[in-house]
Amino acid sequence: MRGPLPVLLCAYGMLAAQQPPRFADPLVCAACHSSLPGAPAGAGAEALGNPGSVAPYALWRGSMMAHSARDPYWRARVSFEAATTPAAKEVIEDTCLRCHAPMQQYEKRETGTPMPVSEVNAFGENSVSCTVCHQIQAEGLGKKESFEGGFKIGDLRQIFGPHANPFGNPMTAQSGYTPVESRHIMESSLCGTCHTVITPVLDEKGKVHGEFIEQAPFLEWLASDKPASGASCQSCHMPVLKDQAGAPIGAHIAHQPNGFRFFPPTFPRSPFGLHWLAGGNVPMLRLLAEVFPSESGYLKSTLQRTEASLESSMDLETEAKFDGGRIALRVKAINKTGHKLPTGFPSRRVWLHVAIQDREGKTVFESGGWNPATGEIRGSKDLEPHRNVISDPRETIIWEAEAEDIEGNVVISLVRSARNRKDNRILPSGFDAGKIRITGLDPSGIAPVGVEGDGDFTPGSDTVLYLAEAEPQRGPFRIAIQALYQSVKPSHAAALDGERSADEKRFLDLFSRHNAPAVIVKREVTLAP
Repeated sequence: MRGPLPVLLCAYGMLAAQQPPRFADPLVCAACHSSLPGAPAGAGAEALGNPGSVAPYALWRGSMMAHSARDPYWRARVSFEAATTPAAKEVIEDTCLRCHAPMQQYEKRETGTPMPVSEVNAFGENSVSCTVCHQIQAEGLGKKESFEGGFKIGDLRQIFGPHANPFGNPMTAQSGYTPVESRHIMESSLCGTCHTVITPVLDEKGKVHGEFIEQAPFLEWLASDKPASGASCQSCHMPVLKDQAGAPIGAHIAHQPNGFRFFPPTFPRSPFGLHWLAGGNVPMLRLLAEVFPSESGYLKSTLQRTEASLESSMDLETEAKFDGGRIALRVKAINKTGHKLPTGFPSRRVWLHVAIQDREGKTVFESGGWNPATGEIRGSKDLEPHRNVISDPRETIIWEAEAEDIEGNVVISLVRSARNRKDNRILPSGFDAGKIRITGLDPSGIAPVGVEGDGDFTPGSDTVLYLAEAEPQRGPFRIAIQALYQSVKPSHAAALDGERSADEKRFLDLFSRHNAPAVIVKREVTLAP
């Protein structure tokens, strides 16, 4: 036999004795879902040792979901949060583990025993694995109780998938699980169980003062026009297999464990969802490739798909003209996703870097330049307000969310956040928080903040006007515009204390080499007198 299969089969016997009764190590699933040859070139993705593989395991292995419990930034932030509010340390760690190490935490949850991060073992580090997502039951999905990892896992070891009449005997014999058709596996509400985070608002003593919608990609999607058009989370993050012409095609969903042949009764299934699970976290995937060199093949493959995903998330429309002794540059940033841009964890930001050079190559105006040594935006303030018009190079349009505590102080801690001081993240098209009708949830918590008076900030886009002093006779002028994405703002990294915990120290060391933003989209304009 060739490839990783011998290792998988040898490991299976040891894994069976170690794993909890509900869940399985992903290597168990990999025995039949690690390499699916025969896909047309370019239809899938390059995976370690499996060129052109479209197999679920091969694609999932390099994703952020496969590293959620090993993500150095997450580990550092949990240490930071626990140290910021020590009275709530137990609750903070257990709550975070519900979605970051669910296979291990769920068993504790059943007994009512909180789980500390220090107990995460090798099995828990498998993170958000196959037998988590594929065992989530339809019951309660989309309700407030399902958020923050409030999903339900049954006792019957049923693996839900979208295809009718699956040939289940081999899976049952190999793993003890039974494949079952259920369309809820393709619904956004399943993703919403962990991609909606509502945290308690705590003071320094751990007393609760309400709740705060901290992360809301699912709610933002509900408020957009995507549900009406039939686009789900899976539509973008797990697209179906297609041929070179863009038409959906089928593929076998499993192969034999003793080789890469298919089971005789089976046939290609369509739609075949690619487990890309790619978003926009390019900087973190680069960091993970350094931390886990043995997985670099998987991670680099996912990195390529994530770069493509990020590039497809936004578009820029530009218009430049002379206005007396100034250049008037109008930039319209268009959100092409089904959620805010950026979305998710509040350490993320997107900004515009605009540089104007005269015919001799001299820079006459620059906004949004950044320091390669630190990742800081030059000239920006600790909390840069929303900008509609920029005439000072020290000003930058930064799309981000920043929170404040119950006393009105700007705060980085998630559990101390009471409300947003600023949230000018670009809305998805059709955004209307009033569309969200979930019992017990106030949708106003995802409304934009700090954009009052900006008539160009509308669902789907935001427009910024740059006014740069420039004498027309020095033209033609070269105008370069970049939209940049940073998954960890330097200000959020600076809040960590390397002397306090090994996890914080480790991340700060890594961040010093991985603070560069990723380019989403760039445009170049030439303006002649």
